[in-house]
Amino acid sequence: MKADEAPPADTPQTLAALNAEAARLRADLAHLRRDLAQAKAEFSALPAAQLLEANEQLVLASLQAQQIAETAVSDLDEVARLARLDPLTELPGRAMMLDRMEHAIALSRRHGTHLAVLFLDIDHFKQINDTLGHGCGDEVLKQVARRLQSIVRDADTVGRHSGDEFLVLLSEVTQLGDAGLIAEKILHAIEAPCVVGAHALSLSVSVGVAVYPEHGEDPATLIRHADAAMYRAKRHQRGIYAFYWDRSADGMDTFASRLEPAHHAASREAEAQATHAARLLALREAQEQLQAHGQATILSQVAHISRLVEDLIDAARVSTGKFEVEPALIELRGLVDRCIEVSRPRIDAPR
Repeated sequence: MKADEAPPADTPQTLAALNAEAARLRADLAHLRRDLAQAKAEFSALPAAQLLEANEQLVLASLQAQQIAETAVSDLDEVARLARLDPLTELPGRAMMLDRMEHAIALSRRHGTHLAVLFLDIDHFKQINDTLGHGCGDEVLKQVARRLQSIVRDADTVGRHSGDEFLVLLSEVTQLGDAGLIAEKILHAIEAPCVVGAHALSLSVSVGVAVYPEHGEDPATLIRHADAAMYRAKRHQRGIYAFYWDRSADGMDTFASRLEPAHHAASREAEAQATHAARLLALREAQEQLQAHGQATILSQVAHISRLVEDLIDAARVSTGKFEVEPALIELRGLVDRCIEVSRPRIDAPR
């Protein structure tokens, strides 16, 4: 089955047949009730002996009618249940998941607790369908469904959202990292080899997590935000999970950091440390550049002062008659550079 494909084609016919059977049972029950009412009216005019016998028959008919009614009710419940279950995986379908989420949200609102919605998508599922066929893809979906059910608690619910997408409803998130812990278990469980016929497939899923009430207060919003978190995880690296992250919401950073698993917190701390180290490195490089420039300036000034001292000494020699002139070759470029350096303030002032 493709990820964007609808349930099997025989589902509408199956549901129609079940609805037809339910309608027939309702008609039979109504017919029995009419017969009983008519029998009561007729039996009331009979003599005592016949009335006793008729009453016995009426009791038997009533018991039979009650049994039929109970069967009809049971069949109607089964019709409703089948209509709300995914026909392939036998997990709750979208409608049933929405109902259970509504109920869980009402309880969480009443008790002041949290719940979490996990949105799962099987990575590269389209390749399985395209290369091995839809039959193999359907078997993969069944095995993933069974693995998910084996992980969650009795109070939690696993449902098939559509195609290769699943929802996990965690009814209570009361301890640090509850949702992250379940997500980790799901990732490890799905990574186990999936054997389908002669094929041993290596699977992975991407998981997004949204938490009530911080990430939404109704099923549609929670599902949408969990879906967004799942795609963020898939874009970053397949086979991981991510919490929904909305930095514009007040208190969101605090709650998400409180709920993050330990290794995610460590990753965030390592990222912060790496950023800090990069800034220090950049600052160090800037300081080194500044230091090199300063050293060059100091050396230049030392050389300039040395030349001034030599000039003073020469002036003293001239005044005492001990000054001697010795012709020598000099580099004109260096002389011009020194002149410019000495005259730089006067050159810059008038521009």
